[in-house]
Amino acid sequence: MIGRDKMVRNWISAIALAASTLAPAYMARADDTASTAAQHSPQAMTLARVIIPFDLFIAQNRDSFVYGFDATTKNDAQAQALFAAYPGVREAIIATQLAELESALTTEHPVLLDRFATHFEQAYTPAEIVTISNFLQTPLGQKVLRLEYTSIDQDQMLKAVTNGDGLTKSESDQLNAQVPQKIFMQLTPAERIQSTKFWMSATGRKLNANSANVQEIVRLWLNGVTEQFEKSAAESVINTVREFIETADAKAASS
Repeated sequence: MIGRDKMVRNWISAIALAASTLAPAYMARADDTASTAAQHSPQAMTLARVIIPFDLFIAQNRDSFVYGFDATTKNDAQAQALFAAYPGVREAIIATQLAELESALTTEHPVLLDRFATHFEQAYTPAEIVTISNFLQTPLGQKVLRLEYTSIDQDQMLKAVTNGDGLTKSESDQLNAQVPQKIFMQLTPAERIQSTKFWMSATGRKLNANSANVQEIVRLWLNGVTEQFEKSAAESVINTVREFIETADAKAASS
């Protein structure tokens, strides 16, 4: 039995740091107010929802958190010692953080919908919005969107969001530079032809030309992290670990 000594407190701090450097990048912000859907055209809101489907939005961010948490703690001797001493504590930490993450993302989703809808209304005509939306709702368009979510280099993203300076425009550009080629290589020959036809159309070329603006929307959203939430995330992990240790030690003492 290890107990609540200084070493355990150090382990708790190490885990808290790992979580607080990852989770905040996806969390809601109290000072960020989304416009209502009624302030946008139905076409713009439809396109925003097609591009940022709620279920995929949640799943991708959950996967990214778990990947980042494990990548951050795998070489941390204190964290690994804690996991070995208290089997199941890693899973308890992740479960708690994912529950908070999903709750925050549910609040955050309308924020991104609002920003994307605003961008579409400013950058495209109503007819162009419908054309883009129609393409992205086809089986090919849906496949492209799924690949868009999975083609970002996770290690590169992890390094960028944990460098203490937020995600810079340069880092964002690097993360997104290889995505179109990665997507294209995963399409069938027939899908490549169909995709090329869309991207070579006037609307497709315009959409491609505006891709940097979309990436900037995402980058600024990712960087909207408050010091208050970072503290909250760390405290949440500390409480989870403490409760787990207390329960495990009490069980061991009574056996």
